[in-house]
Amino acid sequence: MNAVSNTDRLMPTLNDCYYTACYCEENVWKLCERFKSSGLLTDNCYVVFISNTARSVPLWCQRSAVTTPYVVWDYHVIFLQENDTTILVYDLDSTIKFPCDIRRYWRKTMRMDIPLKGQYKRCFRVVNAFEFLKRFSSDRRHMRNDQGAFYASPPHWSPIFDESRGHNLDDFISMDRQVLADISSVYDEDTFQRKFVTIGTYNNPQQ
Repeated sequence: MNAVSNTDRLMPTLNDCYYTACYCEENVWKLCERFKSSGLLTDNCYVVFISNTARSVPLWCQRSAVTTPYVVWDYHVIFLQENDTTILVYDLDSTIKFPCDIRRYWRKTMRMDIPLKGQYKRCFRVVNAFEFLKRFSSDRRHMRNDQGAFYASPPHWSPIFDESRGHNLDDFISMDRQVLADISSVYDEDTFQRKFVTIGTYNNPQQ
């Protein structure tokens, strides 16, 4: 019988996590908050924004995929936790195991075996999780129409908004390498795969 470590007991299951559909950035912020309060958040934890200049990124194995096997998001956000042997991916919108080894997640979600047109090539902004907790701020304006109504029902918690920072979600979605350069790095698909997936562990997104 294998012993269960105290750390394993603290690791959240999918049912433990706050989740609201279409608010992936806030879901991941709340997950970071949970990791921090449990003493599990380290410098080997990252938040990853997936997008591109066209804001059209196809991902497979997503809950929202109904009529097709994939969803084309304007952006998506996941959480990475590096340990001694691999990197675990926490994607609250995925139908794959939660959390999932990054190699399996990459294979099933990115489907690199399927050629994509240039406008669908994915880029990845990797953000230090501690800095994401401190710097992220959203008043949810991107989820309202011109009349102020929400496109999708908002989370039950208050907006993660800091008046001194203003609404800065677009900075995190942007794949401009000059934006948020002090706390994050931007990679194309091949570079992200080489640094995070092929090797399986990575400990400095600033390199």
